[in-house]
Amino acid sequence: MSNKTLAILSYITIIGALIAYINGRKKKDPFFRYHLNQGLGLGLMMGFYISSNQFFFWNLFPNPEIYRILDWGNLFFLIWAIIGIGNVIKHRTRPLPLIGGYFVNTVKIS
Repeated sequence: MSNKTLAILSYITIIGALIAYINGRKKKDPFFRYHLNQGLGLGLMMGFYISSNQFFFWNLFPNPEIYRILDWGNLFFLIWAIIGIGNVIKHRTRPLPLIGGYFVNTVKIS
């Protein structure tokens, strides 16, 4: 797969990021690595959010109204993924709004 395809794949859930990592771990392209970092960070955040949301708010607070309000948080992850894919298509290396700057410096792919 091309670097652009793998970079787009990295924004599609944590499984897509892991597939992109496995297929592109030997590639030294800084553009691909940048978007892999962003996608992996977004996927980890999404996984943490969903698992904590399911555990804390579904099991401990079974009020459906609270759960529906918190489900709107999933919309943020969809928006961030669309922004990331748009950056890949336009060949830009911009961090994702609010969270991207953190993953540029902390998630290291060797």
